Amino acid sequence: MSARVLSGYYELTKPGITLFIGTSAAAGFITATGGWGQPVRLAIALLATMLMSGGAAALNHLAERTGDARMRRTAGRPIPSGMISPRNAGLFGWSLSAVGFVISVSLLPWPATVFLVLSHVSYVYLYTPLKRRTAFCTLAGAIPGALPVLAGWTAAGVPINGAALALTGVLFMWQIPHFLAIGCLGREDYERAGCVLLNIVEPTGRSSARVSFMYAFAMLVCVVMLGLSAPIGALYAAIAGTTAAGYVLFAWRFVREPERLPARRLFFSSLLVLPLVLGALVADLLLPF
Repeated sequence: MSARVLSGYYELTKPGITLFIGTSAAAGFITATGGWGQPVRLAIALLATMLMSGGAAALNHLAERTGDARMRRTAGRPIPSGMISPRNAGLFGWSLSAVGFVISVSLLPWPATVFLVLSHVSYVYLYTPLKRRTAFCTLAGAIPGALPVLAGWTAAGVPINGAALALTGVLFMWQIPHFLAIGCLGREDYERAGCVLLNIVEPTGRSSARVSFMYAFAMLVCVVMLGLSAPIGALYAAIAGTTAAGYVLFAWRFVREPERLPARRLFFSSLLVLPLVLGALVADLLLPF
């Protein structure tokens, strides 16, 4: 197998999304345990999570191959370009998913497996088909991105509490402005692929901007609730609070001017917000202040 084909299989796993999912699970695990108390269990949870995420991503590639072929942004993906056959992509996706599932069932508490399966199923069988049916697909797509927090939390053997729900809320709320900004920037491409996104249903961008602001503000509320319910202190409060407030500000500017430039700024701010919030959370838990 050539290096080009290997890179195609790697691309099928959507490495950026899979890293995001793994980071979410790790944040849940570390917050639940308050540190590195169970490094082996954490490694197992991350392996199972990222295998199932990569498998779901490959199956998403398979399901969306026709629409991807119509979009300039995605026409070069492994399946539309002919690099990898649909059959091989499906085998690859199900194989990764099955290995991750077996690891989770064998080595992790059962609630973690339940949340991983729910994340997998909601991504492949809920979000993926809804993209061409309803503008509410963005909300459905945020579910599989948030559930890994609970998978990581329960993998640590800790019952779900207010902090777990607040952290899940942070991950869920963050995704909506992020994806709505992407939709506004690639509107023509998504419309060509037959996607039914909010900015296509309401092309002025005003609805996308208002919804982005609502969810950015809701993320800020969840950040505050997490700070009140988890054993974290000043570092988290300073960095996460300021960063989440900045996210709200960029979303408000998008409301004031629902155009491409504010949407682009909101998108790039989203790429900084989540790493800073989660980084501050983990650092506050792990560093000896």
